[in-house]
Amino acid sequence: MKFKIKTTTLFVLTALLLSNQSYAQTTRSKLKETQTASITIAFPKDSGYDSLQVEFWKEYLSHGEKLVLTKSGSLSPGQNAVINISEINKTGYFIIQAFKGKGDYDYFSYFPLNPGDHASIQVKDHKLLFSGKGSEKMNIVYELALLKQNLDESYKPRLSKQGEYRYPSETLKWTYNYLNQPLDSLLNLKLQHLEKKRQGITLQEYNTLKANIITLDYFNRFNKFGKSLHLSASPKQDSLVAAPFFKDLYNTYLKNLSFPELPQEIITYCPYYSDYVSSRIILEKKLDTSVPNERLQFFLSKVKALAPQLRDKILTENLLYRLYRTPDGIDSTFYAQATQTITTPKYLKLLVAQRNNVTTGKPAYDFTLEDTQGKLVKLSDFKNKVVFLDFWFTGCFGCNSYYENTLSKIEEHYKGSQDIVIISVCIDKDKKNWLTSVAQNRYASPDGINLYTQGKGSSHELIQHYNIMGYPTLIIIDKEVTIRNINGDVKKWSVEKTIGYLDGLIKKRNLGQR
Repeated sequence: MKFKIKTTTLFVLTALLLSNQSYAQTTRSKLKETQTASITIAFPKDSGYDSLQVEFWKEYLSHGEKLVLTKSGSLSPGQNAVINISEINKTGYFIIQAFKGKGDYDYFSYFPLNPGDHASIQVKDHKLLFSGKGSEKMNIVYELALLKQNLDESYKPRLSKQGEYRYPSETLKWTYNYLNQPLDSLLNLKLQHLEKKRQGITLQEYNTLKANIITLDYFNRFNKFGKSLHLSASPKQDSLVAAPFFKDLYNTYLKNLSFPELPQEIITYCPYYSDYVSSRIILEKKLDTSVPNERLQFFLSKVKALAPQLRDKILTENLLYRLYRTPDGIDSTFYAQATQTITTPKYLKLLVAQRNNVTTGKPAYDFTLEDTQGKLVKLSDFKNKVVFLDFWFTGCFGCNSYYENTLSKIEEHYKGSQDIVIISVCIDKDKKNWLTSVAQNRYASPDGINLYTQGKGSSHELIQHYNIMGYPTLIIIDKEVTIRNINGDVKKWSVEKTIGYLDGLIKKRNLGQR
């Protein structure tokens, strides 16, 4: 679905179609009230922000968030918005990104939106002010985000002398501190704050917020621990010190964590609950070498034992991640067994579509984007040419590094060639920011083909089609507009290897040519 911003200070995000069965026995008038929701946003020119991005999900899927994004919209200072949502049957979530310019922004997530909510958001002095029906829980989420910001600013990693002596690795120091002080402090502060506000919200809203608070905290613990465990396997780390340390740390701080008894229909759809469960299963296998099952089979066996809705969600998110990371290298046996286990039709449909979208040998998505002169450019304009797509954004260190060390040299090699085009696609939301970055020659050549996702950022249809989650992302398309390489190891290739690969595609004749 698309939306347009009118020349007046009001744009309307069209109704979102969500199903609802739980209110079927109410009267027609009551049904209409409880199945709708809305968010009204006032964004004055003197708010302190340069732009605002709002994204709403009827159901959030990690590693596939762009694929299931229900609605998104951007606002400039002086614009207001009304987001009308119809037929909403359970708690949905929205985020707000408030941009300050030069790539800096405030990120606030995940605000719950229930059937019957009609909340207003006033942006003023770098703050969000919520009012209206359902706003109480949104104010709590916002206050919790500010608590985290304050804790992040005040926390300075400190180790005891014993910790410094026993665990000399920087990775181990960081893990030790992260699990000992900041997470416990943050969780306690958030839960205490929620208890203070409990009287102003319903039991369902209280349970939802409590589930989200604990879910995010637990996910952070397992996720950060897993990353440190991965880093400790590096040759630079002392594996003899790391191995027993991590097992002891896991047994002390993570193994016995238990999730409180909350309604399954609430925790299943918390944005990070499925990620937390997945991380826990993965770590269990990594740290217990006595488990005989192969890694993927162990994961599958554990997930199969979960409640059907949670099982299907976790498997879908896991497969979406694997399709993004290694679309052609995904384990076919695991994929087949996982999809045979999933019984939710919408998840199966999503996986089939995504595998078709990111599999080499499939037709490339024929996008239409604006260039620096305002001219619309189509991928199909370059049929019979090899196309090298580079996706980037301002402030992306990896994007800058890839361009300066590799892509700029490839562009120079093919300068004047009629057989290949190199296209840079920027996801900046601010057009002026994009044009400035192009002119500075840090991420793309000012003389090349530079395209822009028209203020939609990563919510643009092209980005969602390929489920692009990391940058830079590189896609290579042959003369017949067929995908030849996507999300692979291209960005790790040397200049010479990349040129050799591209030369091979250039020399290859089109079908039908002799």
